[in-house]
Amino acid sequence: MEKQSDDKRTDMESLPYLLYPPGVVGLATSLSVVRKRRDSFPGFFDFSSNTSRVLGDIQRVFDCAELPYGYYADEANGCAIFHVCLPYINFIEVITRHFSFFCGEGMHRL
Repeated sequence: MEKQSDDKRTDMESLPYLLYPPGVVGLATSLSVVRKRRDSFPGFFDFSSNTSRVLGDIQRVFDCAELPYGYYADEANGCAIFHVCLPYINFIEVITRHFSFFCGEGMHRL
């Protein structure tokens, strides 16, 4: 019987070591991922490379300046593109983030 209790104690003592590697791998993975900022701005909408194949010629005239937070249809592009304007205060400065998205082929109405 004493042999079994020693085995159980050894198994229990090794439990933290078994849990350690996945935790380290998860932490290392989360720290190594750098997210790219995908803000748009007038004259440049950050889209995937095939956007013009789906939408054709894109008019880049929409601007979030002076707009409150919200989702906005881009009328210059037949509402096939929408924008999210997100103003926020950074210390004493108002900064507006601008995100642009396009509707997939056949998903918008002209």
